[in-house]
Amino acid sequence: MPKVKVYHSALKPELKELGSINFFESNGNKVFTADIATQGVPLCHYSDCDVFYSEPAWRDGYDKFATRANSQHSSYVAYVMNMARFVAHADKPVYMVLGTHVISEFPSPSFVQKIKLHGYTTNLCVWNGPRLNCETNYDAIAELAKIYSRVGDFNAGYGNTARIFLAAGKKFVCSDLNPKCVFFIAKTYMGYEE
Repeated sequence: MPKVKVYHSALKPELKELGSINFFESNGNKVFTADIATQGVPLCHYSDCDVFYSEPAWRDGYDKFATRANSQHSSYVAYVMNMARFVAHADKPVYMVLGTHVISEFPSPSFVQKIKLHGYTTNLCVWNGPRLNCETNYDAIAELAKIYSRVGDFNAGYGNTARIFLAAGKKFVCSDLNPKCVFFIAKTYMGYEE
């Protein structure tokens, strides 16, 4: 398992020479493609998760992510509305890193904690869960891995949530719009072979 944190950012180039897959399952972990904007959060895959953690795309980066995934039908507004709909009906803890500009589109969080996301102060919004002792997004995920057994992350990128839960001996279900991200997670953390 790589020790380097790899983050899928709209501000940085996409990793080169990645394959592309839509679904892989191994050793109780699962990763797959999902377009939240057009399909919503695919609940059937997440039923065994006891917590959800996600770092959704920022408004300014969403189109770049959609282009990388070759998804012409995705819209940022539909993406946010479908995540908000998921949160409104969630009966398990949900932790989402959200910019101040979008919090009002979601049901009121139980509380909001300030954390650092790659050096920038932002918001960890929490529904149905306890406050965490954390300063960064990585700290938050590590704290969740101490409490919960299987995390669901529907904006997985290159799989930092999966990496941290695996390191703690826990399980994950991850999805992303981009099949290259799914490939990266499957190959890097799940033993996928081409």
